[in-house]
Amino acid sequence: MGAPARAEHPVHAYRSDPAAHGCGDCSPGAGRGRRLAARKVATTQPTKLAALEGVGTTTKGAPEHLLGWYDGHEVKFGIKIPKLLSLLAFHDPDATVQGLDTVPADERPPVNVVRFAFQTMVMIGSLLALLGVVYVAIWFRLRRLPKSRWFYRGLVAAGPLSIVALLRSHGFSAGSRGPPSSFPSPMSLAEVPIVVVLAGLAAYAILAGADFGAGFWQLTPGSSSRAKAIRAHAHHAIGPVWEANHVWLIFVLVVCWTAYPRAFGSIASTLAVPLFIAGIGIVLRGTAYSLRAATETADEQRRVEVAFAASSILTPFALGAVIGAVASGRVPVGNAKGELFGSWLNPTSVAIGAIAVATAAYLAAVYLAADAARLGRPELERAFRVRALIMAAVAGAVALGSLAVVRDDAPHIWDGLTSGAGLGAVIVSALAGGATVVLVAARHYTRARLTAALAVVAVIAGWGFAHRS
Repeated sequence: MGAPARAEHPVHAYRSDPAAHGCGDCSPGAGRGRRLAARKVATTQPTKLAALEGVGTTTKGAPEHLLGWYDGHEVKFGIKIPKLLSLLAFHDPDATVQGLDTVPADERPPVNVVRFAFQTMVMIGSLLALLGVVYVAIWFRLRRLPKSRWFYRGLVAAGPLSIVALLRSHGFSAGSRGPPSSFPSPMSLAEVPIVVVLAGLAAYAILAGADFGAGFWQLTPGSSSRAKAIRAHAHHAIGPVWEANHVWLIFVLVVCWTAYPRAFGSIASTLAVPLFIAGIGIVLRGTAYSLRAATETADEQRRVEVAFAASSILTPFALGAVIGAVASGRVPVGNAKGELFGSWLNPTSVAIGAIAVATAAYLAAVYLAADAARLGRPELERAFRVRALIMAAVAGAVALGSLAVVRDDAPHIWDGLTSGAGLGAVIVSALAGGATVVLVAARHYTRARLTAALAVVAVIAGWGFAHRS
């Protein structure tokens, strides 16, 4: 079965145009490819560079200004670094940088809006990079993890800060392309819901993902007391939030349906099969969980556990396949315009589905090891600690393999994940995953939970960044 052709107008690239569609009828857009390297911007988009740096007049040996306010002619109250902009842009400290004076006044971008968005993104990126430098320096020098609480607070903050950087990247990309009358504002109302959707997906991946992973561990074979204890612990752990985390999925669907009805209709019609499979899986999970308490024999209980485990694998795989179909551009705009099976049975969808299953099992093992330690069950803590370390390696291998898949099957995703903010998110995810492995090995489960969650959030942020690159 050959790879299905890409949609001519895929949902993931359907940009908002309030004048033509209304903000409620637009899908989240993927930004045009932009490189932030100063040399490329200076040669291909000199007006953009002038707006980003507040260069009012064409200047030989142009300085760089950190912070400050553009008063219509020059940057005031900023930190001035002589000739640095010319050096960065042209590798020549005496090179001439084109200023905004070469552009008619009515065609100039809103400079302060663009500069603030750009400098906010750069500041956040620098802070995230600093976290990585601190981690690497302490590890190589002291062979241990950082002990400062501020470091782990910074890791937790890195997730939402990545989303903020994503918004700011759009701010300077949209705002610096031309006059305010010709281009959208740095953050239009039509694009706010997609940020909410990404936040909801992150919550669902972390919370419901751990629930799916607990179901995965119901597959632990054997009839020994140890095997039964492992399955019982996984079953007991999700009792307080039994299926409640699906509220995040409902939240995402409602926001998408309300804000982007055309995109939602396209996704729901073309991807009806995997969405139906996911829905059936959720129902089977709930049914099996309830029936387990009513079983009378060990054989009946085992059959129910297998059904629960199978649905716990099938559901995240189907949802991951949906994300892969949208991300790889196989969902055209329109009612059932895409292929019924080829749209989601393709390399990218299968790869992302596998990542979803592996990540769920990994998260659950980390959380279950922490619960066992809290309950004073050392034998269960050891069992899930080993499983967490194994699944960390498996999830990492699947993720690396998936990068190879998308390089050939969805090159726009590959390009986004290997450059700019997308690459930064990948690095944050890798560092957080590595920190989780070290923390689990050292039995520091409270911190391991946070870093494991951060790794997942960074993956979702990277997906968002990849579609804006």
